[in-house]
Amino acid sequence: MMDNYCFNYRLLYCYFIALNIPYMKSRLTFVFVFLINFSQMYAQGQGWIRAQQFVERGNNFVAMAEYQDALNAYNNAIMEDDTYAEAYMKRAMVYRYLARVDEAMQDYNKALELNPFSEAVYNNRAKLKMLAMDYNGALRDINQAININPTNEDSRSMKVDDLIALRKYEEAIVEIDTLIEQGYRVNTELEKKAVVFLLLGDFQQSQLYLDSALIYNPESSIAYDLMGVLELKRGDFEDAITCFDKAIAINPAFAMAYYNRAIAKRYNGNSEGALEDLNQAVEIGQDSENVFFARALIRKEMGDMEGAIQDYDQAIGNDEYYIDALYNRAFSLKYTGDYSSAFEDAELILDLERESPKHWNLMGNIHMLFGDYEKAIDAYTEAIYYDNEFYTAIYNRGLAYVMYYRMDLGCADLRRAKANSFYKAEKAWGSYCFKR
Repeated sequence: MMDNYCFNYRLLYCYFIALNIPYMKSRLTFVFVFLINFSQMYAQGQGWIRAQQFVERGNNFVAMAEYQDALNAYNNAIMEDDTYAEAYMKRAMVYRYLARVDEAMQDYNKALELNPFSEAVYNNRAKLKMLAMDYNGALRDINQAININPTNEDSRSMKVDDLIALRKYEEAIVEIDTLIEQGYRVNTELEKKAVVFLLLGDFQQSQLYLDSALIYNPESSIAYDLMGVLELKRGDFEDAITCFDKAIAINPAFAMAYYNRAIAKRYNGNSEGALEDLNQAVEIGQDSENVFFARALIRKEMGDMEGAIQDYDQAIGNDEYYIDALYNRAFSLKYTGDYSSAFEDAELILDLERESPKHWNLMGNIHMLFGDYEKAIDAYTEAIYYDNEFYTAIYNRGLAYVMYYRMDLGCADLRRAKANSFYKAEKAWGSYCFKR
């Protein structure tokens, strides 16, 4: 093969010799420079070909869900040609599948640096930003994609999702109506319109569009699931369960429908049925922190505190800033006697929400369990500072003062809680303060 390329070089040399260039030295210099550039272009072309082959190999691995092998293939593609924008975009998609958000974002940025007019990269980066809840950033990317290709209805549909997340409901409805007029996935867009009116609290309009969506597609599990959520909002738990039953019958792998049905069953007093549905959701692969949190609440209600703590662990593992999960885990740990771990959770909560009276009250409760009454009083005082009518904290501080032998201050707090009909204060007042 190299002999053939040498032959081509000779032909090119003869071609330039034949040109009318005044001096042979100039001719030879020009030919020499050209041959060097041609050699570099050839090497780059070969690198691009190999890079393309690695990308195709990576695509095959992605199709088989073998993401680490796909990642290796895209890495090799970039090593062969670090200007190949598609390789960065493909690698970014794998990083997204592996929840490596920062690396995915870097690759999308690099892909756009190399190809700033790629509609696909803008759309994919927008999806990543939506996952990261950067909805304004996602909207900017979607608009860029639409500017590049105004006829792309998929981009407009994604824009609807982003507008809903940003609570720009009127703009979302305009986009939805445009897509419906164009005949684009009518039943799906009708379902989205039903969601908008559900979020606006207009249940009648939401019902109307769900009914219309089911006319277009009577086998839409999503429409029945949304219908169930609508009935939940109305407080009709039996009808909600019936709707979720239909959604699951159509799609037995619909994890969110199991989760929603569990919520309805719990409100309807069927904790065991709710637990079964949440177990099914987890088994299907719905490992959302909300699913674990809901299951933890039910386990706690059923007296399974250890199981509840395990689920709170899972929820917090998925979202380390999940305040409600941290709070409930702290309560559960306190209940099981693990005061030290409960205290650690309370500290984490206060690091995240310094102005939450509920969390300062929790901290006071844990200090009380350790017998550290002075710190408990300080924590309850913080709670009362942020909510002057938080009578639970006022009552608790009263008890802490009493335990710390500061009876006048303690009885003053208990009297205040009692005067505001706090149900525990009457008995405590009678025990500690009645004769004073």
